[in-house]
Amino acid sequence: FSGWNSLSRVDVVESSGPVSWSLSPHATTPPPPQSLIVIDGDAATPVIERRGRPHELAFLDDSLSSAAAQAFRPPRTLVIGSGGGIDVLTALRHGAAQVDAVEVNPLIAELVSSGRYAKLGGQVFADPRVQLHVEDGRSFTRRSADRYDLIQLSLIDTWAASMAGAYSLSEGYLYTVEAFSDYLGHLTPEGVLSMTRWLGSPPRESLRVSAVASLALERRGISDPGACVVVLQLGRLANTLVKSTPFSSAELEALRGVAQRRGFSFIHLPGARADNDISRFLRAADRSAFLADYPAQVDPTTDDAP
Repeated sequence: FSGWNSLSRVDVVESSGPVSWSLSPHATTPPPPQSLIVIDGDAATPVIERRGRPHELAFLDDSLSSAAAQAFRPPRTLVIGSGGGIDVLTALRHGAAQVDAVEVNPLIAELVSSGRYAKLGGQVFADPRVQLHVEDGRSFTRRSADRYDLIQLSLIDTWAASMAGAYSLSEGYLYTVEAFSDYLGHLTPEGVLSMTRWLGSPPRESLRVSAVASLALERRGISDPGACVVVLQLGRLANTLVKSTPFSSAELEALRGVAQRRGFSFIHLPGARADNDISRFLRAADRSAFLADYPAQVDPTTDDAP
């Protein structure tokens, strides 16, 4: 399949090789066959080919973005940028009773919910626990009256056009301080925001996530944002988990268990000292000075300067 709309070009590669960049090298269960939705010729989201085989979704637990779902089994999940449905499947696998899936691109939403790839993907968007919303994730969150135990964003934007320069000056409002305030304001008291981005060397995208999260938490009256943030790593990816309150010892122990089983490592864990830029930033007495001296521009973005 190939198609265009006002947002992007969308291609589907059938029977593609499995997307494995987000899976632990220690995984013992190979991923099932996949078709790949490719956006603007580069960014991709897989459609898992469901054939009713036992344990065919066990590989999801080896994905870095699944850490919060595994550790906390949140009953109500919001997936922003649902794409081919992999984060939706993860939420359902770990006991979610309600999943709001938000996809901004109507062409992708149609392909996986009622089009030619709906049956291939096991009709996940027809599951009575799942509600698909075709709109911008930030707008949906802001107007929603619901509260969630997990809000998930996993590499959801296409970088292909930006790398080509076409959209290098286009604004993005999913990763601003005000956006994080919207997400945190729609969590239950013990809810978690999970955001997966590329790490980089030195860290750039994921350090900026921590910087944005820290300022959003400070604006909510949190004096020690580092106690409310956990950052896990798998290869080139970092998964940042943010709460409105400090992580409890039981929650940290649950995350340690997941990391040990799946081969994830910790970049930042409250109460532990790690020698890396992200953890040093989160522990810094003067975070603004840390960012001012940093070799990359990773200071927090806002709606006025997205």
